Amino acid sequence: MFNVDETTKRITMHRGDTGSVRYHLTGYEFQADDRVLWTMKSENGTIVKQGIYTPVDGDVVVAFANADTDQLSPGQYPYDLRVIANPEYDQGGAIIDGDIVSTPVSPMYVQILSTVGQI
Repeated sequence: MFNVDETTKRITMHRGDTGSVRYHLTGYEFQADDRVLWTMKSENGTIVKQGIYTPVDGDVVVAFANADTDQLSPGQYPYDLRVIANPEYDQGGAIIDGDIVSTPVSPMYVQILSTVGQI
């Protein structure tokens, strides 16, 4: 099961499920080098999934692979999106600096459920 509440963008899924979420960001005119940073954290603030996306006509699609959640404990994980202009990257490709333009409707949540058939 992979479900997205289109109003709140709350994602509900079983551990190890796959799926994707489309975000349409409005109210900002994207430039060619702008990026969207999507970050999901645990209760203690540790990043458990993060991605850097290039918006296309204001759209960003975040995909979940099996390995992204198959080892996570059931529970609620906050996530956010940040539009970053003029990003600077480290040697590994992670954004280390830039101008945060917007943080739309955050935080939002991923609800991880037990794997089907797991006790």
